[in-house]
Amino acid sequence: MLIERIMHSRFPSILVLLTLIMSCTDEPDSPTPNPFDPNNPTTNGDPFNLKVEIQDQEVLLTWEIPEADYDNFVVYRNSVRLAVVTKSENNYKDNTIQNGIKYHYQICAGKDNRKSKLSKGSITNALPLVKIGQPQITGNDVTITWAGEDVDGEIVGYTFRLNQGDWSDFSPETKYIFADLVHKKSHKIEVKAKDVIGDQSIVAERMFSFTVDFNTSIKIHQGKHLTPSTQVKLSLRANHAVEMQISNTTTFGDWEMLKKEVDWELTEGYGNKTVYLKFRDNVKNESEPLSVSIIYDDPQGYYEGLGMVLIPTGSFEMGDHLDGIDNALPVHTVYIDAFYIDKYEVTNAQYQKFVKATGHRTPEFWNDPKFNQLNQPVVGVSWYDAIAYCKWAGKRLPTEAEWEYAARGGLTGKRYPWGNDKSIAREYANHQGTGGKDKWFDTTAPVGSFKPNGYGLYDMAGNVFEWCADWYDESYYSKSPLHNPQGPSSGSYHVLRGGSWFFNSIGRQVADRRNDDPSNTFICIGGIRCVSGF
Repeated sequence: MLIERIMHSRFPSILVLLTLIMSCTDEPDSPTPNPFDPNNPTTNGDPFNLKVEIQDQEVLLTWEIPEADYDNFVVYRNSVRLAVVTKSENNYKDNTIQNGIKYHYQICAGKDNRKSKLSKGSITNALPLVKIGQPQITGNDVTITWAGEDVDGEIVGYTFRLNQGDWSDFSPETKYIFADLVHKKSHKIEVKAKDVIGDQSIVAERMFSFTVDFNTSIKIHQGKHLTPSTQVKLSLRANHAVEMQISNTTTFGDWEMLKKEVDWELTEGYGNKTVYLKFRDNVKNESEPLSVSIIYDDPQGYYEGLGMVLIPTGSFEMGDHLDGIDNALPVHTVYIDAFYIDKYEVTNAQYQKFVKATGHRTPEFWNDPKFNQLNQPVVGVSWYDAIAYCKWAGKRLPTEAEWEYAARGGLTGKRYPWGNDKSIAREYANHQGTGGKDKWFDTTAPVGSFKPNGYGLYDMAGNVFEWCADWYDESYYSKSPLHNPQGPSSGSYHVLRGGSWFFNSIGRQVADRRNDDPSNTFICIGGIRCVSGF
């Protein structure tokens, strides 16, 4: 009593807290007096007459309310407190039971720091149990399987429903195929079992979604990467599809019946062409947009068409190995992804088609007969003109690293595209009419007039300087990334490569780096050689 008075006078809030904690402990078997039987404090009887039964797939607990004063009831399951029930309630439903487990329930009532004797009851949940397997997908059909067990009898049937629909009739089947479902949305399957005495299981459920796998195969022009015509044949396969859409852009038109082969018309203008397709099944499940590409090449010859060469993925040592060209050091390793590059420099014939199709300005020297033959490389175009042409052709300018990788032709550490022998330069490059094949002293040679390098590329040395995509930075090699370098992010000048009919021999070296104002249209520069991604 002394402790209680001290606590009450100095720590009243702590006393209240202790009273609440001690009103009904989590140790239901500890012996304490029974406040609900004051005439017999040691009784071991059942003060509340607890009843336990299975009802509607739940355990229902009911008990009698005593006349004595109390604060609440505490419900235990397997000696662990499950719930606190108000003093006016005489029942509790446990809906967290599992099949085949025996549950022991107890209740007590609490008042102040005392608890009542325990009222006890036990039950085993012997309802059937159902487990649903992993859905199996075939197109837009979904196969659902399930299995059941019953600890005190035999399961005689199952009922199921999909997405809150009607329950099926009970049957012994343990599999059902749901046909023509909509993909990319959530579905819910529910299954119940019934045993021989009529007990039904708790509802088993499973959520699932799926995407139709059309397993497509698309070939254009028999799988070739070049076509000499805008008329191509598409070979198509799309499992489970019944309709298709085809377009030359990412905007599609009407759906049409699926065909195995389609004659298709590409857009005009030489270059990389992409065809876009979509498929859908009988319930309008659509595939993601797909695409296939091909390069349109003119059949009349190299100077009117593309003639692109595939440069394989690989690495090389970029820079000057032999002559110590300041802006081509340090020599460094570069990894390049595969790409296509024009076999020839862009000709006047090709550029003329671009001008006619777009209304773009004509180049400098367009009317000079020394430079305007159809099979000569176009000259006097700015870097901006070159960018515009490549975009029209469906391609782009090469990076400086791509250009040097292609120019080396697979050789390592050599000075020229053909090797180190300067004496045979006249067989490979137009350089001020030095003799042999080189008979063009003061003009460009028709493209393809000299021998190609190891990759089959012509005029990678001499004839006309070629624009690259990169901004120029004299010290860029000291900070160039290892993979697919793109050049500096800004600058005042753009890179030129490959030498010219007008310049000395050093310009023919594959490591030689030149640069100029991107608006310049000087007579010896402005060459264009396009590339396209693999």
